[in-house]
Amino acid sequence: MLCACLIGILAISGYVGADRQQTAQMTAAPVVRRSGQETPYDGMSFEDIRRRQSENRKQELSILADVIDDVTVNQATRDQANEQKLQIIECMEMETKIETALAYLGYAQTAAVYTQDHVMVILKENALEQEESVRVIDAVGSISGCEAKDIRIILAKK
Repeated sequence: MLCACLIGILAISGYVGADRQQTAQMTAAPVVRRSGQETPYDGMSFEDIRRRQSENRKQELSILADVIDDVTVNQATRDQANEQKLQIIECMEMETKIETALAYLGYAQTAAVYTQDHVMVILKENALEQEESVRVIDAVGSISGCEAKDIRIILAKK
């Protein structure tokens, strides 16, 4: 029962079964400024954000590994847990690719949070010109396969 609940929670949180279509068309960038909007990352350094992500993912992977290794759990549930584990690993790889690409574009301090249907990019910048926003959206979209409407840029003040 616990295994089924965990798998349901992970499915709801976006780790299960979303197909995306690649898109080459990028439009106006949805840039969010941190003013009056609180996020779970408020007041955290980029190192803290990465550490928190890593700890959360390690915990999720550990729980899924326990389900996969539990011989008392039916095979369908174990297969589903294994698929979710692979999707989490793919998310982690995608975040690294996005952060690396943004570093090449000149954004030294970034954090990417990727799920099956959207990407949130946190940049340590006071402001972005429209051209810069489009360049970030283009890079993130080409790597992730997400459409511009599914990519959110959050600016963390320098």
